[in-house]
Formats: sequence, structure tokens, C-alpha cells
Amino acid sequence: MKLRALIKHLTDIADDMQASLGADVEPEVVAAYQPAHPLTGTIEGVAALDEGDDGEPLLVDGRPIVWIVVGGHPDGFPPYAPSVVWEAV
Repeated sequence: MKLRALIKHLTDIADDMQASLGADVEPEVVAAYQPAHPLTGTIEGVAALDEGDDGEPLLVDGRPIVWIVVGGHPDGFPPYAPSVVWEAV
């Protein structure tokens, strides 16, 4: 997924939630990964690494990468993600 597409998806979801649940809604964002054995994880943050250890721009196959850092399973959630999550994307 490209960065602008992700931002658009998140903005659309936020707008829909605010329209239906009110302007004060502040949903939790949780990662679902590994569709064959779906698990949940916290979103610890995002990073775009400007330089590697050698001071050179950090690219993967010549492309800049935005990393979403996934942590352990979130408190208060089951460790398994609902499989229908993959049907919704």
C-alpha cells in the first residue's frame, strides 16, 4: 500500500465514524496480521528512516519506505483478529 492511499483510507474511516458516532469519537487502532492464523498487535508508531548506519539514504529496492511498527497484543483485546477483517479490505 502507498502512503497517500493509507492516509485516504484512514481519513475516510475517521470521517465515517465521526458522522455516525459524533465528533468526539477517538477509536483505538489495532493491527491485524497473518491471515492464515489471524493475530492482533498494537501500533507502536510509524517511521520513515532518512539514513542508514552508514549515513546513506535508506531505501529498499530504490524506494523510500514508511514503516508501521507493530507491538504485542493489545490489552483488553483477544490475541486473535477476526478473519472478516481481511474481507473488509
